[in-house]
Amino acid sequence: MDAKIKEALADVRTSTQELNSAVSAAATLQADSMKAELQAAGARARAVADSVRAALGAQNDAARKHLQLAMTSLDAFQRHTEAALKQAGEAMCSAVGHAQDEAHACAKEVREAATQADGKQPPRAGD
Repeated sequence: MDAKIKEALADVRTSTQELNSAVSAAATLQADSMKAELQAAGARARAVADSVRAALGAQNDAARKHLQLAMTSLDAFQRHTEAALKQAGEAMCSAVGHAQDEAHACAKEVREAATQADGKQPPRAGD
């Protein structure tokens, strides 16, 4: 695999893991602090989406499929984050939970895309 592509995927993987961690951390904060963290996470998600889009064209079919699923999760993450920022109380917590699920799904798909791009088999559940 081309070194630049491998480096780009590694950067995307790191970014999605950081995004997932940031959302998890935001979920434990009080409402005012959470909103600031979610705004920052939304900006990070846009940057990750741009990185994923840039990496899509250069991947094999299996890796491309996982990157497209990651983009779907990123889009859903952004929708849930925007909803959380407009809500309060239980509705906000629910939207944050959905955003957290999507951030986790995105990180998983990018991890699998990187594995596919390396030509390796994806890890089995429980590995």
